[in-house]
Amino acid sequence: MSKRGTLVGGLIVAGIVAFVLLIVLMSSYTQVQFGTVGMVTRFGRITGRIMQPGLNWKAPFVDRVVIYRTQEMVYVTEEIQGGMEQSSGTYPDYPTDTTTADGQQITVKYSVRFRIDPTKIQQIANEIGNEEQVVEKVVKFHSRILARNIPKEYAALDLYTGNIQQVQIQFE
Repeated sequence: MSKRGTLVGGLIVAGIVAFVLLIVLMSSYTQVQFGTVGMVTRFGRITGRIMQPGLNWKAPFVDRVVIYRTQEMVYVTEEIQGGMEQSSGTYPDYPTDTTTADGQQITVKYSVRFRIDPTKIQQIANEIGNEEQVVEKVVKFHSRILARNIPKEYAALDLYTGNIQQVQIQFE
C-alpha cells in the first residue's frame, strides 16, 4: 500500500472518529426552554435530577429528559365551530352535560387555570405520569365530576339569575 493510500485511509478513520465524537458530544447536552423543567430518567428510572431552563448536561444515550411545563395552563370546555384547534385554552375539551335540581338539562362550560409545581415533579411523575396524564387524570377528571354534581344542587332558574357566584365558589 502506498503512502497516499495510507493517508487517505487515515483521514477516513479520523473523519469517522470525529463524526462519532460529534454525535456523542451533541447527545450529551439538552436544552430546557423557559417555563419548563426537565426530569431526568435513566433506563426508565427517575434519577432525582431536575433540569432547570438553559443548557444542561446529561449522560449520552443513557439519560432521557421528560419535559413538564411550569407556566400557567388552561383547561377549557367550550363549543367551537370547526374543531378544537381554535380554542383559547392550552387543553381544550367539550362542555359537560348535567341536570339541575329541578330536572332541567344544562350544558356547563368552564375553565380551570393550573400549573405544575416544579418541586413536585418526581412525585407527579411517579404517581400520575407526564403532563398530558396530569390533565386527563386530575384536571379533567375532577373538574368534570364537579361540573356534573354541583349544578344538581340548584334549580335552573337560580343558575341563570342569582346563585351563579355561589356555584363558582363551590367550584373553586
